[in-house]
Formats: sequence, C-alpha cells, structure tokens
Amino acid sequence: MNARFIGALIATFVFVAVYDFVFHNIYLGPIYQATPQLWRPEAEMMDFMAYLTLGQFIITLGIVWIVFRTERGGWAAGAMTGIALAVIAAGTNLIFFAVQPLPSDLVCKWIMSGFVQSAIAGAIAGAIYKPEL
Repeated sequence: MNARFIGALIATFVFVAVYDFVFHNIYLGPIYQATPQLWRPEAEMMDFMAYLTLGQFIITLGIVWIVFRTERGGWAAGAMTGIALAVIAAGTNLIFFAVQPLPSDLVCKWIMSGFVQSAIAGAIAGAIYKPEL
C-alpha cells in the first residue's frame, strides 16, 4: 500500500460514512420509523454500530482497491467503477426485497442512492489515484 491508496481510502471512507449518516438518518428516517417491525430497536442497534462501521469500511476498501487495481485513474474512471459496483449491489437489494417484507419505495431509494454514492466514492478514489506513466 502506498500513500495515495491510504489517502484515497481515508477520503472515500469519510465520504461514505457522512453520506450514509445523512441519507439513512435524515432522508430515510421517517420510513424506518414507520416500519419498526423490520429493524432492531435503536438502543440495540447502537450495540451493533461497530459492525455497521466495519461494513462501511469493507465496502470502501473494495471500491478503492478495485479503482487502484484497474490502473485507469482519474475521477471519471473511478466513477464508472463505482457505478459498475452499484449494479451488483442493486441485485443484492432486489434479492433482499424478494425474501424480506421491505417496502418497495425503500428498496428503490436504496438502489438509486447506491448508484449516486458509489459513483461519487469511486470518483474520489479515482481522483486521488494517478497511475504512473
């Protein structure tokens, strides 16, 4: 790992964490509150916050690693990598929708947000990564 990789990892992780906080707590908060039977109680959820943060870090690591491994650098290539990864995540969300009683509007918002978040996260990583010429 080099300094650019670590820098991209930190910058992208900060973005992912802040984006998720705003998106899930502010924008989707009312939907989550209207469907409490689907989620852990808030007090219990706090006991699992380390797992949530670890999950965000693993996703961020995957995005940054793939952007760096493609060796295409630049924000546009990073954004395209993020979008490709969002396609995979969209499939996962649809599978969750098929097997869990999730509201369809929530799943649609997860999918659409996933494309935006992944594209921006990839763009951040790609902007920081500049391949050696």
